[in-house]
Amino acid sequence: MGTAHDTNWLIFGRAISGLAAGTWVIVVVSFSNFFPPEQAVKATAIVTIVPTLGRLAGSFLIGWLNNLGGYALSFYVSTGFAGLAFLILMMTGEIKHPPQAPTFQNIGKLISRRELLVPSFLNVIGQYVVVGAVFGFIPILAEDLGAGNIALGLLGSVYIILHGLGSLTAAMFNQRITNQTMVIVGVVLMAAGYGISAAAQSLIWIFVAQACYGLGCGISYPVIMGLCIEKIPVNERSTAMGLHQTLYSIGGFAGPWLSGILANAIGVQPMFGVTAFTCLALGLLGVRFLVIDERPTMKLK
Repeated sequence: MGTAHDTNWLIFGRAISGLAAGTWVIVVVSFSNFFPPEQAVKATAIVTIVPTLGRLAGSFLIGWLNNLGGYALSFYVSTGFAGLAFLILMMTGEIKHPPQAPTFQNIGKLISRRELLVPSFLNVIGQYVVVGAVFGFIPILAEDLGAGNIALGLLGSVYIILHGLGSLTAAMFNQRITNQTMVIVGVVLMAAGYGISAAAQSLIWIFVAQACYGLGCGISYPVIMGLCIEKIPVNERSTAMGLHQTLYSIGGFAGPWLSGILANAIGVQPMFGVTAFTCLALGLLGVRFLVIDERPTMKLK
């Protein structure tokens, strides 16, 4: 993308980076293998914090890099970091398990398991929120309320920071607060973000809504992702995580598409109001069907 001279090459580069993003499946599963099965949620919460820090660093550096060497420089620096990641990966050990060739029958059985299907449904809602609101209509609404480039940049930083704090919260309190409670908190916060966006009359409320989106997604996303592999045999976890992320990508596609249709029909802020109610109702319904082992909640000291 750094050397692209037309849109076609940018699309081609973007497609390659999209394929590379699929390796997130293997990263999550490999990292989770260093933890006992019952700590899968804690593992996914920890590993989710790391890319958040990378995004935060990128959001702060990109403006400086653009001023220093133009847009292409950011892509070249990213290429350098990818090379560094490759070298680190070559020095990293791996816990190997007996290989198992995937079959359509095994995939069908796996995808129909409630332990995988319900968390995937919940993360469909989460991705709908992230892509439809955070990266879709929140910037549009903010511009309508007078936001400039600096305010829009700060909005992105607020989401990233709060998302990281949410993931940190999920990791720290995994053994003290039930997973079900954390998912409920995440769903309520995301719905609250939509509700605040629907009623917002000034930029300050857009920032509050953005904080709700970030914290809600940050708490619920790693917990849900951990739950989808917690009860899955080790040698099937990569397949399960791949299926999970394939399913919840539906939300990433539907978010801007359906939000756009609704916004065109009833207006941007009414769209946020309708989605707030839908997100809350479907999210709480999904939580009701989660397969979670009951365990005592430790008191905070």
